Amino acid sequence: MRIIYQIARLDEQIQKKYNFTYNEQTFETHLSSFALQQYFGNNAKTILLFPSSLVFNSKVINSHSLDTNLKDKIKGILNNQEAKESYFQNPKEILKYLPYAEFVDEFVPIHSIGNFEGVVFSGTYEDIIIEIFLNMIENYLSQCFDEYYVDISSGLNIYVSATLDALRHFGIFSKLMNWLNKEQQPKFFVAFSEPIIGSTTSTFRIYSSNVNYTAFFTSPLKYDDDIRSDTEIPLLKRLIDSKKIGEGKKKNLTKYLSTFAIAFSALKKNIPLALFHFELPKKQEVEDFLKEICEHIRTNNIVDYLQPPHFNKNDCIKLLLTLAFLRGILEVLEKYEVKFCNQDGKSINTIRQIFCENNSIYYPFGLTMNIDWLNQELRNLEKGRDKTGKTTKDKVTNCWEKLKKLVDGESEEFKPRNFFAHCGFERTITEVKVESGEIFIRWNNDENKKLKKIKQWLIKEV
Repeated sequence: MRIIYQIARLDEQIQKKYNFTYNEQTFETHLSSFALQQYFGNNAKTILLFPSSLVFNSKVINSHSLDTNLKDKIKGILNNQEAKESYFQNPKEILKYLPYAEFVDEFVPIHSIGNFEGVVFSGTYEDIIIEIFLNMIENYLSQCFDEYYVDISSGLNIYVSATLDALRHFGIFSKLMNWLNKEQQPKFFVAFSEPIIGSTTSTFRIYSSNVNYTAFFTSPLKYDDDIRSDTEIPLLKRLIDSKKIGEGKKKNLTKYLSTFAIAFSALKKNIPLALFHFELPKKQEVEDFLKEICEHIRTNNIVDYLQPPHFNKNDCIKLLLTLAFLRGILEVLEKYEVKFCNQDGKSINTIRQIFCENNSIYYPFGLTMNIDWLNQELRNLEKGRDKTGKTTKDKVTNCWEKLKKLVDGESEEFKPRNFFAHCGFERTITEVKVESGEIFIRWNNDENKKLKKIKQWLIKEV
């Protein structure tokens, strides 16, 4: 399924149809995106982005070919304050009168920039990007489109550029959300027709070009600037204090952002026990919340389509990318059956199978350097010898015991350097036992102070 975006037109020639050719097929229609839609058939959805200033053009009402109802609506908006205010509250009301309305699957009003017919539109470029970005996310979450087209054949440079920027952010969003199933990462295309104004030809070719976006295993959140602990999250405070996000979303967002930091750093820093010890939300739970938060950001900030919403672009994008990334991580963890089991522990063989073998959990994330390092630490746990020549495997019993009783060490101090150097198998908090001939391993759940420190160390590594 494909989705096509284009900036709407409203000018004196709005009734006119043109011949557009795409892949040697010709279609007579108003906009090049409609030609693409007809080419793809039922497997395409067309979305027109409608800058709110488009109706503020007195030249349009002088057009002899313009529909009378549309003329009357525009005259009313231009000349009547009440009609003007009503339009800014809900621009979609007039859109059904556009001559090409029947070909549009969804109209998306966006804020405008400039002075038209004496009305000052004080939108910002950043706000327009977020409006379009939110729509792309919401459409994707409702139906996984596999191809996104942005048709840049119409619209002022401001809106075209904002749409391309929104597409870039969405391209990264979709990759962060789909580490495991690469086929669910959409393909992206920029489409455009040959220039119409000033042309002497009667048929206009449409071209499309594939564009690629890359996402790396790099956190959108930064320690200190955006997150400091599992309860102190400056990013969230900024969004709530500026009323971009309502107070009612604080509890869930605190949970999801801190969970992301812990899970992300556990993978990056090679700490598998963290993924079993700390309870994580389900992938679907986060995906459902993403839908909810997109709608919340839009409705909580857009009062009308004259005054700018001031979304706080950078923080909004950080938030949305982080939630997408968390969803992507959880999908991988669920596929590899990494589940909460802090008291039962996990066998070394199972950890090795999930993290170190040919189908390692690290492959989707490109963290292959972790595999040999973790493998070595697991070997040391099993076969490392003490001064008497005995291995851990020789000494371990069927009761949980601290690793420090079985493995020689120089210090009893609980330090991050030692913790990360040994993939989290730190001897003063890690416990082992043997069961059915296998060594099981876990963190001691009664070591509350140390577990809090582990959370903080992981968050600091985000």
